[in-house]
Amino acid sequence: MGTRAQRSGRGFTLIELLVAIAIIAVLAGMLIPAVVYARRAAREKRCTGQISDLYKATQRYMINSGDDRWMPCWLTQLAYLGYIDVVTDPEGRRPLEDGFDFEEAKKILQKEGSVLFCPNDPSTGDEGGRPDNLTYTDGGIINQFPFADVDPHDDVNPGPSVFLDPDSDPDDYNVFPCSYLYEFNWEPCDWLYETGTLGSPVDREFRGCTPGWDVLRYCDFNGDGVVSWYEIKQRTIIGKDTIGLRAWGQRVPVLSCYWHVRTAHLQDQSKIIYATGLGNVYMGSVRWELDEAAH
Repeated sequence: MGTRAQRSGRGFTLIELLVAIAIIAVLAGMLIPAVVYARRAAREKRCTGQISDLYKATQRYMINSGDDRWMPCWLTQLAYLGYIDVVTDPEGRRPLEDGFDFEEAKKILQKEGSVLFCPNDPSTGDEGGRPDNLTYTDGGIINQFPFADVDPHDDVNPGPSVFLDPDSDPDDYNVFPCSYLYEFNWEPCDWLYETGTLGSPVDREFRGCTPGWDVLRYCDFNGDGVVSWYEIKQRTIIGKDTIGLRAWGQRVPVLSCYWHVRTAHLQDQSKIIYATGLGNVYMGSVRWELDEAAH
């Protein structure tokens, strides 16, 4: 039988090693979910803050643009017009200040941590406001109108003063990534033109309306033959008794983020972050009209 010193100098036995590993595994199993939850909550909080900032920027734009308030700008255009406070060039100048470096504008908008990107978006905004692999519950693809979530575009009418720099080439500023769905722009509404073409609008996704009603006739406010995001949202806000469409008022989302949906399918209980017309930012379901938090 060895001395106490000899026994204390021996290595771990296999059983002792396995017990230690098991204890570590149990502790890790207890801690990892908490860490994952904390990271998820932090991302959601940051995204909520960004949506709030973007909503405030749209409101400042609408207030300062006078009659143009009825022709909402593209979301990324707000950066060029100076309404997104975090946007500065390498010299610290804001877009409305003399000497602002437009050559660096794209880098400014696309830099890591940009307010235009949801922290859950691994595509850094390239997939737009809805992840490309997200489908409806029945497996149907969510067909978005081309570049539905990336703006501005030169092939549709976004209203006056699109580009702040009169000497810039519009092609240089035509497409910018953005993780958020800005639902008050003049892009043809992908709810209706679900095949990605300007065919006949369908009644899809209107809650509580009379089937078969004439979407184009009731929603084409400017008479250009195309139903835009802004026009469909306006109709949803004010409703229409003759077609059984309730007026949802300021509950209607202005901004949405689909990057917090944790499944491959978009279901009624899927969680999305919204900013409503009154600036209420909350996480709700696809059926936003049923969310008590939006009321």
